[in-house]
Amino acid sequence: HANSIRAEQAETFVADRLKEIVQLPEVLSRLVAALNEEIVRQSQPLEQELVVLLERKEELKTKIEKWEAALEDSPELFPMLKDRLDELTEKRRQLHIRENEILGIFQQQGEPIQVKDVQRILTSLDRFLTQSEKKQVKALYRTFIEKITFDPKQKEI
Repeated sequence: HANSIRAEQAETFVADRLKEIVQLPEVLSRLVAALNEEIVRQSQPLEQELVVLLERKEELKTKIEKWEAALEDSPELFPMLKDRLDELTEKRRQLHIRENEILGIFQQQGEPIQVKDVQRILTSLDRFLTQSEKKQVKALYRTFIEKITFDPKQKEI
């Protein structure tokens, strides 16, 4: 019985927070700004990795060119140097693959999140929640609420 009371309190709390976000533009603006900042923050390590990767790729290119020049001057060394040249070429290929992965991630990030887009989604969600049966509302809440923790010492949510 206590769990069902808490579930009802949680649902009411979530519905109230959703209405607050929909009805108060400054709350939504802060939320969207925080989301956009988080996206930028998460992309910074990838940007750093890309810089290091491009430097390493350039170093390998220079080494490969030196090895190839040495082989042109002394073709008889080819059997001894082939494995090293193949190893450098493979490392450079792996770096190129990772570079493309990172660039793909940046391309997918696209434009920053717009307040009006989130407003439209949340307004539709609010409308859906007010018009839906309790069972549908609970199912929807379960899709985007991972966990709610109650503090037994605190009476309010």
